Amino acid sequence: MVTTLAVLGLLAGPVTTASAAGRVVECPGRNQICVNSFYHGVTGTVSVDADVYGSSSTKYRWELIRPNGTAQCYGEMTGVDPPRSWICTGVGVGQYQLRMYTGTNGGKLGFRF
Repeated sequence: MVTTLAVLGLLAGPVTTASAAGRVVECPGRNQICVNSFYHGVTGTVSVDADVYGSSSTKYRWELIRPNGTAQCYGEMTGVDPPRSWICTGVGVGQYQLRMYTGTNGGKLGFRF
């Protein structure tokens, strides 16, 4: 699913761990937006990996935010869904953020080029 929409700037403080394929952050689930920031150096695709811990059927949404603050693409999942991956296409050069609100649940949010 690809769309463009405006997003409000929100603060968060996730713990970041590096991996060879990209980066994954642990989302603390304390009613904050989980943020994973990165620089994308070439136009192409970004694979987004997301997981929300829990047993609820509430929908949680992640968004890949462009340098201008609009959403490049997004996806939705529930706490009962297994970890999922999406492909965002046409991602240009610049500083991007992955954002996801997990409510009081924890989760993970990552990317791969």
